[in-house]
Amino acid sequence: MNSGSASTSHAPDRYDCPVCAALAGRTISVGDLAFGRDAVPKDYGDVAIVMNPLWWPRNPGSVIVVPTRHYENVFDLPTRLGGDLQLAVHDAATALRATEGCAGVTVRQNNEPGGDQEVWHFHIHVIPRHGGDGLRSPRPAPAPAHEFGTRASRLKEALRGA
Repeated sequence: MNSGSASTSHAPDRYDCPVCAALAGRTISVGDLAFGRDAVPKDYGDVAIVMNPLWWPRNPGSVIVVPTRHYENVFDLPTRLGGDLQLAVHDAATALRATEGCAGVTVRQNNEPGGDQEVWHFHIHVIPRHGGDGLRSPRPAPAPAHEFGTRASRLKEALRGA
């Protein structure tokens, strides 16, 4: 069961989802890379860990955690998958620390065009991090005190109905 409302699809007409293709065993091209089922190192049934075919320049080896059924974004995702997704994120982070020698990981998830989503299948990025890699530049600034309370109150009111 979903909580909240479903989103409007932002995928182009006749979108061939690369995540669904990889999970189904079809191979697609991402740049010079042939991306297919071999990019799925672990399948949990409803969730899978998939090698991300797109890497940040100083952060190679990133993965995405995905539901094995197609859901476009967090607004469409059944809440029952939350625990399975978190387990896979934990396992992916632990494996990246062991295999990539990273100092930590960043976990990131984007939704809809305004949230920088570019692949129209819900996915959670697990990115290996190394000191000074510049992934989070520029850094966030402190919230203005006069806006913080107002926004917190509006959010609290919206969450009462969730």
